[in-house]
Amino acid sequence: MEMFNINFGGFVLITAIITLAMTLIIRDIKTFIPEVLWFAVLLLINTNSPPLLYVLFAVQAALTVWIIVRYIKAARKNYLLILEKTHHIPPHFTKGGSAGI
Repeated sequence: MEMFNINFGGFVLITAIITLAMTLIIRDIKTFIPEVLWFAVLLLINTNSPPLLYVLFAVQAALTVWIIVRYIKAARKNYLLILEKTHHIPPHFTKGGSAGI
């Protein structure tokens, strides 16, 4: 049973590291600060209690889903902006001119 807890805790930590990397790709401070704080909490808490590990995993899963949604939104906006700049769709983001004002 203890081996399961160590592996599960490692899985939560690896998920946190991957999510932290995604926040750096997005370059958004509103997602980076909560993930850094949560990563610090995960590093400081050393537990083998299964209920606490499940709670930690649930919080990490929620943060990961939130960041994935923000990543998808950023990718979609970038794609639409490229389509506007190449005149494939009518302007929405660049109505004021090509500077995006």
